[in-house]
Amino acid sequence: MKLATRIVLSFFMTMSCFTFAQLSPARAVSATTTTVSMSPNPAVAGQSVTLTATPSVPGTVTFTVDGQIVGTGTAVGSGASGSNQQAWAYTGNSVAMATDNDASGNLFVSSQNPSDCGGARCVSKMLMTNGTVNHFANQSWNGVNVVVTGLTVASDGVIYEAVGASNKIYKRTSHNANTTEFASGGLLNNPCHMTTDDNDNVYVANRGSGTVLKITPAGAVSTYATGLTSPCGIEINRTTGVLFVSDGNGDIQSIPSGGGAPTRFLDGSCAVQGQLAIDAVGNLYGWHCTNDLAGHPNGYGIVQISPTGTWRKYSQQNIHPGSCSNCNSGFGVGQNSERSLSLFNGLLFIAGASMSASGVYRFGVSGYIATYSYTAATAGTFAI
Repeated sequence: MKLATRIVLSFFMTMSCFTFAQLSPARAVSATTTTVSMSPNPAVAGQSVTLTATPSVPGTVTFTVDGQIVGTGTAVGSGASGSNQQAWAYTGNSVAMATDNDASGNLFVSSQNPSDCGGARCVSKMLMTNGTVNHFANQSWNGVNVVVTGLTVASDGVIYEAVGASNKIYKRTSHNANTTEFASGGLLNNPCHMTTDDNDNVYVANRGSGTVLKITPAGAVSTYATGLTSPCGIEINRTTGVLFVSDGNGDIQSIPSGGGAPTRFLDGSCAVQGQLAIDAVGNLYGWHCTNDLAGHPNGYGIVQISPTGTWRKYSQQNIHPGSCSNCNSGFGVGQNSERSLSLFNGLLFIAGASMSASGVYRFGVSGYIATYSYTAATAGTFAI
């Protein structure tokens, strides 16, 4: 027997102080701006049903069935859009290597030049939301071919920069402060990207030894995970404490909270490379480098990977503005930008450079999506 069930959707806004986006006051989303779907359809009694809503603004979606609340979902970006772009061009041609945002939405970008450090080419940058570009204070360790392979900003505003070739990590209290040596040698072996947790511990993808290191704010270094293959990208789910690491095989490995043996979360087979990002509900974002693997999204660009490992296209090279060196290879705004990806309040930041132009781009979202799964009490097709 088929059961007609009415699904009602109510929507509550959680406001952000981020200056790029101005959102409307809290209100219910009308049927003309929101769709709701279910899968599978028809439902099977006793089995999971996933409800999906596509509201026009971000926030918390409350799903109700027959007037009863079954659960809530957080609406996050469903894709990247070229609309409402913001672009920064910084002095000096340099290749962007790593990015991170602070709590205010400012973007930090590490960069290097293989032959010329003039024009602040070899120092990291702080890109403010109003478009201002601030250069980091130049240090004695900055120089030609000195590559800052990893950069992360802790919740207290402390900035960490990793230099893979010298096996060192530096820290500074602000972009214009001088650095001190935070960690050096020992367990460090070609450090790549880094991330921090809510306690400001630093996690390092230790590419040369196939490990992840944990460094406390006081500088105590310990091995957090082993058995990885050339790890580079790393991100943490701050709700669960689980770490995600992209390795040299293009796979994504998960490491349980507290550390331990990695488990393959996603068989990327070179489909995900470089820096990872994560949103408020645990979706991962990474660069997609291939066009022809079964089960993977078609084409280059950035993919969104759900907490259960489901792939979905998030952006393609056609979101990139103007002349785009190497766009057709999925490299964003230029060479090496597959290394430079950041997400803040649903906004996507891509950094990259050819040696003739440097730039960072911020993209809005093309839409929002929220999901919730629950066990169907009865079988049937739901009337939405």
